[in-house]
Amino acid sequence: MRRQQLSRRPLRFEQLEGRAMLAGNVSTAFDNTVGGALVLAGDGSANHLVVRQVGANSFQVQGIGTKVNVNGQNFNSFTFQNVTDVSFDLMGGNDTLFMSNMTINGTLAIDMGAGSDVLTIINVRENAGLPTDLASITLGSGNDVATMVNFRSTADIMIDAGDGRDVVTLNRVVAGTVGSGNTLSVEMGPGNFDTLAVLFSSADIGTFSDTLGSNGIIVGVRNNFGNAGSSVTPGDFRFHFGIS
Repeated sequence: MRRQQLSRRPLRFEQLEGRAMLAGNVSTAFDNTVGGALVLAGDGSANHLVVRQVGANSFQVQGIGTKVNVNGQNFNSFTFQNVTDVSFDLMGGNDTLFMSNMTINGTLAIDMGAGSDVLTIINVRENAGLPTDLASITLGSGNDVATMVNFRSTADIMIDAGDGRDVVTLNRVVAGTVGSGNTLSVEMGPGNFDTLAVLFSSADIGTFSDTLGSNGIIVGVRNNFGNAGSSVTPGDFRFHFGIS
């Protein structure tokens, strides 16, 4: 009886094409000698930045998997000197911006753009130069998370969470001083189940709304909104505690 011989062929492994993660890129044109307003623009990828102060009017911007492009040259981190105003426009992608221990002798403007973004501001002060100046923060569309702790401005603070299911926490956020007439304003925007927590914060006027949103929650703990008090737009939040 003849045995059938099995053909033994060597196993071959097909090499898979490597896939590199797309790195984000933020860019600016800036002259450290002249200084002035720092405007950082993102791209459609996920931009991850850590920003901190390293000297008077000097700020280090470090990219985490993100290149910082200054005047056409890429850096992992870059220190900007003689800075007045600070502005971020991060555009699309799931971006992360972490700012800590900074005094800005000018205005602060942040636009996180579309995407599910994370914004963290800790121990940041804005010394605005004009009565009409303000700290402007826009989270954009997407399910965003913003946490601000010990954030102070000599002017108004305006926060717009945009579309999506957003979570905003304000802890010791202060707009102006007693009697300055400044406003802390938060608009949670369209989207369901937004959550806003306002803790130990103060301004002469506080306004909070969730326009076109539903089932939102707002919680306030030991805030001081001066003689004008605070206002929650009727019907915007399904549940609200501690803020009249």
